[in-house]
Parts: sequence; structure tokens; C-alpha cells
Amino acid sequence: MAKTKGRGPLAELRVSVRRMQREGERLVGRIQRDTKALIKRSRAEVVNDVHAVQREVRRRADRTVRDFEARVVKQFHAATASRVARLEQRIAELERRMKAVESRTAGVQAA
Repeated sequence: MAKTKGRGPLAELRVSVRRMQREGERLVGRIQRDTKALIKRSRAEVVNDVHAVQREVRRRADRTVRDFEARVVKQFHAATASRVARLEQRIAELERRMKAVESRTAGVQAA
């Protein structure tokens, strides 16, 4: 293997250690800033954020369940509750119409 820029393994290790140290210091600084910002926030702000996260999780869970139900219904060609309700309404309407036709034909036959 060729050495990069004439450095030996020890020199490369030092460079890597320095880079890790700089990135570690940046990370610690970021954590400190975030911690200070979190401490400054009021309890109400934190509670509001928690509630917002809860709402988002519920919304996503509901959407996931609906999507899953739709796939199952499609896969098994099963009827949904709303489809069953619509079919019940259609059947009731057809039965009503049939009774109306039967009563008209009974009236015509009686005359």
C-alpha cells in the first residue's frame, strides 16, 4: 500500500484523533446549547410539544391502520362497514319500490 503524503501510520492516527476530538467538542457544544435551550423553556411549552407529538403519532397510527384495513379488504375482497351500510340502504329502497309496484298491480288486478 502506498503511504498518503509520506505519512506513517502513527501520523495518520494522530490526524484521526484530532479530527475525532474536534467533532466530539462540536457535539458536546451542541448538546450544551440544546440543554440550555430546553431548560429555558417553560413547562407549558414542553407539555404543548409533547401533546403535538402525541397527536402526530395518533394520526400516523390511524392512517397506518386505515391503510392496512384497505389492503386487507382489497386482498380478500371483503366489504367494509360503510359498504355494508350502503348496501342495506339500497336493499331497503328496492324493497320499498317492490311493495309499491305490488300494491299498484294488486289495485289494477282488483279493478
